[in-house]
Amino acid sequence: EAESSNIPRHGNFSFPHVYSNKFLPMEGQANCLDWIGPKLREFFTLDVKSNCKELPHADETVFHFRNFIAEMPKKGKSHPFREASPNQTALEIFANHQPGDKVAIISRSKKHVDLYVDALTKLKGLNVRYIEGQTGNQDFCFLAKAQKEIIGVHKSTFVLWAGILGDAKKVRLYALHPYPPNLLVPYQHASLNDKFSLEQYYIPSNRKSKIKLERIRRQQK
Repeated sequence: EAESSNIPRHGNFSFPHVYSNKFLPMEGQANCLDWIGPKLREFFTLDVKSNCKELPHADETVFHFRNFIAEMPKKGKSHPFREASPNQTALEIFANHQPGDKVAIISRSKKHVDLYVDALTKLKGLNVRYIEGQTGNQDFCFLAKAQKEIIGVHKSTFVLWAGILGDAKKVRLYALHPYPPNLLVPYQHASLNDKFSLEQYYIPSNRKSKIKLERIRRQQK
């Protein structure tokens, strides 16, 4: 149940905020977005001139490395905060990308980013750049103004909202197994369902995943 007493009645919101009296589980969030998602872009207007420092190229994939492990070294190694390793990101999440494709990386922390740049460059031959020296608002604006696609971990609400409010034709959110079966909830509204891809991958330490990664590596050589 949303509370509307404190919601501004005039002008546009400058940043996405949803007022509620209860934190919704993922099922509730998905249902809520199906209901109001198409209208959110009308309410939340992104002031590019005031918020964007740099903009992505039209043919560039924007990868949001949430970097939970830099923020929470212990929790970042376990579910639900664990993110795909650099090699798994390059070989599995970016499996369909071709050599020379453009990728821009956004991250909350600079730590570990170089490992992802190296993996995407050396294992996939991608043209990668790291966007740094920006504020949180500027990073959000960069994600939201991506035209081609944005990729990020499912646990990040930052990339989720950038996908909902942004211009990307495709938004790919991933999660690592094992995960509760109700965590990745597909959207029903056509405008969100066509845009969002919710993907699950095995943890690299899993034996089957290791075999799969080795097979992919051999194919890349």
